[in-house]
This record gives sequence, C-alpha cells and structure tokens, in this order.
Amino acid sequence: MYPTILSACFAVHLLLGHCRGALKIKVPEVPVIAIFGKDVTLNCSFTTDANFSLGDLSVIWQLTETRKMVHTYSLQQDQQSDIFVNRTALFTEELAKGNASLLLRHVRIEDEGSFTCFVRIEDHQSAPIKLQLAASYSKPSLHLEPNKNLKPGDEVAIACHSSGGYPPAKVQWHDGKGSNITENITTSQVANEEGLFDVRSVIRVILEPNSTYSCMVRNELLNEETQAVATITGDGEEEDTEARTVMKPLENADDKEAEEEVLE
Repeated sequence: MYPTILSACFAVHLLLGHCRGALKIKVPEVPVIAIFGKDVTLNCSFTTDANFSLGDLSVIWQLTETRKMVHTYSLQQDQQSDIFVNRTALFTEELAKGNASLLLRHVRIEDEGSFTCFVRIEDHQSAPIKLQLAASYSKPSLHLEPNKNLKPGDEVAIACHSSGGYPPAKVQWHDGKGSNITENITTSQVANEEGLFDVRSVIRVILEPNSTYSCMVRNELLNEETQAVATITGDGEEEDTEARTVMKPLENADDKEAEEEVLE
C-alpha cells in the first residue's frame, strides 16, 4: 500500500544513524492500560529546535517486536496498515504542534504489547510504549453441590463463577470469621474466543451451623474486586442459601453499594 514511503523512511533512518539531539520525543514511562472494546490513545509528542513544515515530517507507528507497520504519515500522506485497517488514526491537525499520538479504536486482547513511535524531521527519534489490556469481571454466582437437605457435618462443594475479565484473576475464599481458606480450592481460568477469561473456583467444606463462605475475584490491574457471599442456615433440615454480591474498586470501596441476589 505504501512501499515507496516506507522505503524512503527507513533509508533516511539508516543513513542518519544516531540522533544529533535537535529532536526530542516523549512517551509515557509506564504502561498504558486500555479497556477491552474501548478506544485508547498512545501519547507521543516531540519537540525540535528547527522550524519545519509538515512536508518535512515523517511519523511511523509500528509493533516493537515484529516491526510490523501500524500507521504512517510521510510527505503529508496519512496511511493505515492493513492489519489495523479502520482502527487507527493520527491527530493530523496537531502534528504541526508536536503531537504524534496514535488513536487505536476498539482495542482487542491481541493488541496488547509494545508499540514504537518513530518521528523524523531532520533528525530522528523513536520510543516504545507498552499497552496492557484490561476488562472487569462479572459479579460472581455461587452454587452449592448438593444444594438440598443439607445438615451440619455434611461435605459440600461451593462453586464460584465469574466471567468476561482480563487479565487472569486472583481468587480468594474466606469463612465467616474472615479467615483465608484459599488453600482448599480448585480454580480454573479459561479464555473465550475474545481472549477474556471465565473463572470457576470450587471449595469443599464441612458445613457448620450458620456457616458463611465468601468468594472474591480480584482484577489487580484495574484495582477491582467482585465478591459473593453464601450464608447457610438451618437446624439440620433443608438449608436456605443466599448470596450477597459486591463489586467495588479497592480504592473506593465505600462509594459502592452492595447488591444482593438469591442463589438458585
């Protein structure tokens, strides 16, 4: 689609060698976190001592590891790569002000990785940006097996299920006293066709009267947790079970209201 432009850019890149210092480029020092399915901007700005026109400017965005092209701007022509067609854009009206940022639309799990911003006027500079993907986990559902005619002393499996999150979750179980009982669990995390994880965690316990068990699913990248609580009551006959589910960012736990749902 644009071999002439790319050949010219790389030829200049090789001939110039090391940057002579007139051009400075700035990108985020920490990874950029993008929400699955949303748009994200990879910020890249530059300054130069020289006066320049847009005809002198070349901007190339590429995947750092494979060097596959993502988006290019050269000779005042703005072009997308085939592998990101209709999903990338530069802020062309801001290029003259030193804004070489890349807009990436509808981010996917496979977009996660490092992108390199390359800018050339007279000198050239490049810098990588790490992109991390994230998605919130659904409120967990809890299910007892068996779920009828329970009495103290019975062994029961409590299954906790949450879905649609990324990256893999951290799962913890607690009893009614707040003690961590995570050692007694079996947890599986399977990616669906979109790359998002479905989490299923099972704990086996010996029931005690009025016993309570909670399952917490944490997305550490988003600093979020979602939690379900099962309270089992009764006098040795059929048990009543309910779950209280709470979703909250860890930093703003007091700002979220608890939501309750009854287990089937």
